Amino acid sequence: MKQWIVFSLALAASASLLAPSASARTVQSRVVTQKYTIRQGVRHGTLTHEEALRLRRHERRIARQMRTDRRTNHVMTARERARLERELDRQRRHIYRREHNLQYRR
Repeated sequence: MKQWIVFSLALAASASLLAPSASARTVQSRVVTQKYTIRQGVRHGTLTHEEALRLRRHERRIARQMRTDRRTNHVMTARERARLERELDRQRRHIYRREHNLQYRR
């Protein structure tokens, strides 16, 4: 019984180290949501092809920065998360402005 408890605790500890933190998941979910928003904008015609290309380029830049941050220390620090949150806020404003600038796909 004692070995089972020790094994369970060790398994739980290793799983928590390998799983992304809650903050990393929220950042990742924001990236996914923004990609979906861009795709829907193109589909509905509220984003032109050029606008979508520009927005996707910036999305790739944010994703590359996330990968670099994770690769360096495997954990996203509070400073890195705050920087990414600012970038995502800025990108969200860009998406909104591009969708509502009265330029439509023909």
